Amino acid sequence: MGVPVGWSYGHALTYPGSASTSVRTVDWIRSHGGSGIVNSVEVWYYSRQEPPTHGRPSGPLPPVPSIAQGSIVRAARQAGTLPGLRPAIAPMMPGEGRWTPGPVARNGVTASYTTWFRPDPKHPTMVAGLLWLDRRAVRLDLVAGTKEPGGQSWPGSAEIPPASRSKTVAAFNSGFLLRDSGGGFYQAGHHVGRLQRGAASIVVDKTGAISLGEWGRDVRMTPSTYAVRQNLHLIVDRSRPVKGLVHNGHKLWGSRRSQLQWTWRSGLGIDAAGNPIYVAGNHFTLVSLADALTQAGAVRGMQLDIHTPMVTANLFDLGRSDRRRAPVRLLPTMSRPADRYAAPDQRDFITATLR
Repeated sequence: MGVPVGWSYGHALTYPGSASTSVRTVDWIRSHGGSGIVNSVEVWYYSRQEPPTHGRPSGPLPPVPSIAQGSIVRAARQAGTLPGLRPAIAPMMPGEGRWTPGPVARNGVTASYTTWFRPDPKHPTMVAGLLWLDRRAVRLDLVAGTKEPGGQSWPGSAEIPPASRSKTVAAFNSGFLLRDSGGGFYQAGHHVGRLQRGAASIVVDKTGAISLGEWGRDVRMTPSTYAVRQNLHLIVDRSRPVKGLVHNGHKLWGSRRSQLQWTWRSGLGIDAAGNPIYVAGNHFTLVSLADALTQAGAVRGMQLDIHTPMVTANLFDLGRSDRRRAPVRLLPTMSRPADRYAAPDQRDFITATLR
């Protein structure tokens, strides 16, 4: 018995693709019948990590936009093209809610804007990082990891292709492990799991345009569909948080009480014009995440992955108005390196590339 178990665990530790020893160990335990144990430990620990109810953020924050970046933002505001943001806390801190523009596509459209804000008046130390992408300037792609979703050979090599890195605006984490997501994964005619009616779904068509919504109601399979990633159920619908998030009575949003954990969480939404919105932050509950997506302008939104090593959003092309040249993390407090997706990764992720 010990030899097969040891071989299995050793295989998990050496499986190709970026992942820490702790992540590999937890995934191995889950895959060998230990999901209930892992979930119980996580709930016990993270439900006791409620952040302070007063004060200000203590960790490092993204830099304040430069004068040159401020000029670009003012021009976008005058033109009516700046994304909307309605933070719940006022007055704002220096740099809070101030947009940093990203690169400009060939059509002259600024591809991305980033900022940070505090979404929860009851917990003012919580910080949400926000990445807004202009659908006219970027194309999105779903990239399969070396291990997840698994099942077969997928397009690409589980990393941002070297030939595309000079045009890559951003890359960020996808959803739960497929066995825990309550849905399926589809790409280029192949699939793992079954696409479930009612599941929250990211849909990428063959032009790189993205749509997001409830499968069978807002989005469905069409001849132009290239990729679909499902994860749980919508947490924002019709521009407001979905009812029932606190109780999660039917486990629509993960295992029992997972919605109450104060932990790193990430989510993806779409605004009224169809532009993707990525939000992430630490010490978030599911309700906090839904509130942050709503304040960022999402009309529909879904949770992606959770916990410290899983939540990653990296900015690659920072634009000509930014003096930094190497990739940076959306929030400096994110744990994984800023070039995470420049090497093969075990988990699937999403990229945004200049058109």
